[in-house]
Amino acid sequence: MSLSPSLKTSSDKGKPEEFLCTTESIKYIRLQWIDHSGVLHVPEPHASLEQLEKRWGAQILIGFEIELVLPDGSNNVVEPLDRLHGYSTTAGLRAGTLDLVEEIIDGLERSSVRAHHFHAELDNQLEIALSPETALEAVDSLVLAQEAIRAICIRRNIKATISPNPTMTGPLNGLHLHLSLSQRGQAPADMFITGILDHMSSLCAFGMANYDSYGRSVSDCAGAWIGFGTDNRDLPVRKIGDWHWEFRMMDDTANPYLFVGVVLLAVLDGLHRETKLIWKDCKSFPDMMEEEKRIEYGITKKMPTTLKGH
Repeated sequence: MSLSPSLKTSSDKGKPEEFLCTTESIKYIRLQWIDHSGVLHVPEPHASLEQLEKRWGAQILIGFEIELVLPDGSNNVVEPLDRLHGYSTTAGLRAGTLDLVEEIIDGLERSSVRAHHFHAELDNQLEIALSPETALEAVDSLVLAQEAIRAICIRRNIKATISPNPTMTGPLNGLHLHLSLSQRGQAPADMFITGILDHMSSLCAFGMANYDSYGRSVSDCAGAWIGFGTDNRDLPVRKIGDWHWEFRMMDDTANPYLFVGVVLLAVLDGLHRETKLIWKDCKSFPDMMEEEKRIEYGITKKMPTTLKGH
């Protein structure tokens, strides 16, 4: 939409004129980049999505989980009187928090961004999960959602932060990427995540792009060991279904367009090389396993703990 001015004048001299602003529908399209040689350049992740669909018949859906905390004026996490709440309980939404989250959700809906759900995390942390969409639409929705959170909280004179390590002692924020296949085609599930796990250290440089990001390279955050497991939040790749994964090695410091692009490139690399999956589905906490048991599951490398550890 744009504002198109319409001039409305009075026939009598000396009387004020009236200017009306009316909405005008405009269709926006993404343009490809033409470099100096005039060669068409198809930007990522467009090209990766096209390869997945044409070569493998696979169509991808992506959704994001946004974690945030509400610090006070001293950048400490606000401690409400009622702090006895657990994961996903309504007690964590008392003291006006529910009103704030509902206003954010309403704002997202008015912006055509669909929220899948919201809930309270532990330690006075909130999560808003966005509904799955095609890859580029999902990233667009994420950027709009982040801006809506900032704008609404500023208007309410409330601090809200989605940065990975916002306080000295409070919770760490992730920005988890959910990826699923709406059409599987010929893409083998094992090869699909092999590329992700093979390139995990490099992917962290894009998904965890700040010094503070690596406080999350621990259990129950991004994970301390490279591997995957069904419903295992102690690893960077959580398997939710045969064709649904959560990638936990991402936070707000990432450029989401760039990160989605390199994730898709890693997926394609695993498919093209037809690499065998050396990791087994780990349903235990790696830190609590004996070394021999970790090796049996292919869990031999730790996650990077600094930007230099790639």
